[in-house]
Amino acid sequence: MNILFLRTNSIYFQIFLLLFFFSYSCVSLKIELPEDPDEIIDYIAVLRSIDENIDFSKPVKDENVSIKDKNIFSLVKVLNISNTGSLKWFWYDPGKKLVKSSSPSMINKDGKYLEYFIAWDEIGKDLFFKKKGKWSVVIKLNGKFLGKKDFIIK
Repeated sequence: MNILFLRTNSIYFQIFLLLFFFSYSCVSLKIELPEDPDEIIDYIAVLRSIDENIDFSKPVKDENVSIKDKNIFSLVKVLNISNTGSLKWFWYDPGKKLVKSSSPSMINKDGKYLEYFIAWDEIGKDLFFKKKGKWSVVIKLNGKFLGKKDFIIK
């Protein structure tokens, strides 16, 4: 009788263990909605001029710039914009000295999702005509670093 009792208890115990493990092994994971997409730079280009015939769907290539140019432009294409924001450029000379910071440019005022947007800033000849060398332009969105482009003025 004791042997039968042990077998019966053993079977009940095994069933209990199986049910216990299976009931706690099936954990449902909380599904979270993805956050708004992060802004991604498609490209930053340094140009001598902005041409209205530029095909922005393809990456715009840098142009060689020199101290003889009238202006120098920094063009940026940013992907996945879903919020309003403030875009600002910071231009640094070869000595890493801040030469110009642009006025903030408001983007996506309606706060709707944009697949991409194009924006640019320029620096006038009066700020670079005597300074050949490696320059940098830093772009910030809402005060946070978005991208940087180094370029040479010959």
